[in-house]
Amino acid sequence: MASWLLHCKNCGEAFAYSLVPDTATSYYLPSPPAFPPQGRERECPNCKTKSAYQQIDLRFQNSSVQPISASHRWWTLAASQV
Repeated sequence: MASWLLHCKNCGEAFAYSLVPDTATSYYLPSPPAFPPQGRERECPNCKTKSAYQQIDLRFQNSSVQPISASHRWWTLAASQV
């Protein structure tokens, strides 16, 4: 099942915010969950840091693709080689 992901503002790891219903409309025209103006606070399951997120922070993730962890992003690798 597809999901909406957030990336931790502290460690950069992706974590699920919510699942996307398993329908064609939701899959091809996903509508992000509504957020209040002040955002929503979520805790990262990896580093336990609590941060406020806005709707614009959400990323759609197809269920057949695994999220890229912070340690495997090219810019993290490139920066560590400098």
